[in-house]
Amino acid sequence: MSKAGVAVGRKRVSLLFLSFVLILLLPLGFSACGAAEIEEPEPEAVDEEDYVLSEYPVVIYGTAVSARPSRLVSLSPALTEKLYDIGLESVLVGVSDYCDYPAYVSALTKCGTGQIPNIERILGLDPHAVLTQTQLSESDSAILAERSIPVIVVPPARNLREWRESYVSLAQLLEGAYVGADIGESFAVDLQRRLDDLQRLYAPYAAEHGSKRVLYLRLLDFTVATGGTLEHELLSLIGLSNIAADFTDWHYPEENANGDGRADFESIDLIFMDEKFVTITMLEQNSFYRGLQATLQDWYIYIDSLVLERQSLRTLSVLEQMGQAAYPEAFPSLPFVDEPDGDDGGDGDGDDDGENNGQ
Repeated sequence: MSKAGVAVGRKRVSLLFLSFVLILLLPLGFSACGAAEIEEPEPEAVDEEDYVLSEYPVVIYGTAVSARPSRLVSLSPALTEKLYDIGLESVLVGVSDYCDYPAYVSALTKCGTGQIPNIERILGLDPHAVLTQTQLSESDSAILAERSIPVIVVPPARNLREWRESYVSLAQLLEGAYVGADIGESFAVDLQRRLDDLQRLYAPYAAEHGSKRVLYLRLLDFTVATGGTLEHELLSLIGLSNIAADFTDWHYPEENANGDGRADFESIDLIFMDEKFVTITMLEQNSFYRGLQATLQDWYIYIDSLVLERQSLRTLSVLEQMGQAAYPEAFPSLPFVDEPDGDDGGDGDGDDDGENNGQ
């Protein structure tokens, strides 16, 4: 081979070698470029104070609360119990005249009721907020507003969903929008689990053997748990058929009761009532109820209506009692409280002084 041919051959080999090296280096170059492209800056540190402040303000049932209330007055036994249920009762400095659970609240300053609050006592406690289930009068609300004391009205729940949501709202009031939501929603999940347990206990038996027809008689003559109430949904949950389901607002129309509805009352298997307000003696003396089979056969059970209607965890114990009363043959081994025996056990005078102290 000539010297020129050798030179050309060497040049080709050099070019091939160089190309090979470049091919090997290219992925490394792209990798380095890619790494540079996806590199992210260090996250900025979050100021702890900014995080805490982000929990407030919160709006609870239409009322804005700018900061966490560490001093709270509750004018509702139901709301006091709910705070205790979720472990946030330590902020209470004053309660209503009817708050009696948990026992320690009896030592707190009594501040009247939602209908007749003791404004002087409330102001003396220097609260950061006031809880109630009923709207205060315009004059009382104005006095508290002048002192920048928000009044949060948490109405009684009308169904299971509102019952669960009330716990979430109370937790958000006291722990903020996000932490409070976590606390409240966790409790709501547990509450629903307990309700599901009760449903599994009673509803299948009712489906197999027939649902008992019941009436929850709150006051004579026709103040009863109707459709559109939490109490109605609770009765349905445990497999009971509420004869007042087609009506609303805790009232069974008298004209219906004396007309086509008479057959519904005649078909009652069990009447639930609170002996503080209605007794079997009162039924026997009432022109409408005295002739019903439920009255003649003593098909009734006394319950604590105030505990039932406070819509707290204690409500579940009353609901279980109602299920056992309706289906005793299904659960003979379960403890049964207040077996109906025909004794009226009370004079029916009540103790609510014209107000519903369950609320």
